[in-house]
Amino acid sequence: RREERLADTLLAWILVINVIKIAFWMLGFAGWYDGHDGYTSFMFYFPFNNLILSGPLVYFYFLSLTNSTFRISVKHWPHFILPAAYFVLIISKALIDYSFNYPFPNDETTQYGSRGPLAELDKSYALQIVNYISFGYYLWKTRNEFATYQKYILENFSSISQISFDWLRKLIYVVSTGVIIFFVFDLISVFQSQGNSFRFEWYAYAGLGILVYYLSIVGYFDLS
Repeated sequence: RREERLADTLLAWILVINVIKIAFWMLGFAGWYDGHDGYTSFMFYFPFNNLILSGPLVYFYFLSLTNSTFRISVKHWPHFILPAAYFVLIISKALIDYSFNYPFPNDETTQYGSRGPLAELDKSYALQIVNYISFGYYLWKTRNEFATYQKYILENFSSISQISFDWLRKLIYVVSTGVIIFFVFDLISVFQSQGNSFRFEWYAYAGLGILVYYLSIVGYFDLS
């Protein structure tokens, strides 16, 4: 904030959306998921899973880090189509459920009156596939442009002692690792009739927590 660099702001948002994902698991173990009250409803209707945002953020972060004059403008609107559609879905399911289906029946299917029939709409396999494909596309796009950028620097600068590619590599590898961890756990749940248990997923969230700390600390010292 003090330096007023777009790259810092984007890195902050990359960290925030991962922390929000971790918060889902932490709040669940804090009793919010099983409280059968407003806190439980919050767990179903808040957008904890923001993978659809990760790809564009990493891509824009790369552009802002390698070009100090880069700014997000109207011409970048196609990158916001899927994230916008996702948030429209989140808002719509809450509005429809609470406008037309509330109060919810007090039974197990509605988590004892704390969720409506559309609460799990954003957790469908189809949407998860879209999330992973979107992230994969932006990862591929970022890696290609990163390779082009490296080649440009080597060909046009006689001295590159002050230009380090290490942080960009670390960012790509770490964010990708976090996504791969959850992809593996999601893949395991496909072959389990009951899906992954909340306790079993501890390993995925613990791994993501470690990666968030790593990005926060290394990113701060590498870029300060």
